[in-house]
Amino acid sequence: MTDTAFRFFASSWDKASSCSIKPTGHARISAECKSRLAHIAGTLPPRFQSSVADAQRCMDNLFDPGYPLVSTHGDLSENNLFVNKETGELTGVIGLAELSFLPFGLDFYGLEEIVGYLGLEGWGEHDGAQELRAHFWVIFANSAKLDAKGPEMRTIREARLVGILFRYGTRADAGFSGMLGQFKSQDPSSVAMLMLDGLVLRR
Repeated sequence: MTDTAFRFFASSWDKASSCSIKPTGHARISAECKSRLAHIAGTLPPRFQSSVADAQRCMDNLFDPGYPLVSTHGDLSENNLFVNKETGELTGVIGLAELSFLPFGLDFYGLEEIVGYLGLEGWGEHDGAQELRAHFWVIFANSAKLDAKGPEMRTIREARLVGILFRYGTRADAGFSGMLGQFKSQDPSSVAMLMLDGLVLRR
């Protein structure tokens, strides 16, 4: 389902220009995202702190007036994707309870569930995962009509890191709206820790 799934991620960039967020709403979303990263910094063990600091430094880019806030799926996983078994085409997306406006690209953590998997020994990747990621960025840049090496693409890659941290570094009971947090404990064998070890420390 890779190409249709990849185009699904790109489609929200095409629709971003139709989204209109008032300045007060923009400021509220920015404040909550910064608060969420502060929560994550206090939650995750030391080995992730440099990545959290990287995410905090890119907040100005993500909330630049020229960078879009878009409707973002807060629980994007294989359980919420419908796929045609015969063609492999992505046919639908469900689980919209945590839908919210966030900087574009925060839901790109969902890309990882296409190219990899969580096994008994931690995060693993399917054969050709690096090629699939490269293919994704080519499809995305072409679909969104963006320079693959331009500043907007760099910001989108930064947003992907923030999304991974939001998804796996936030406690589900922390009270933040939008993206559903998966963090429960610092137990190295917990799902969140295994995902963060695989997706953040190996990036």
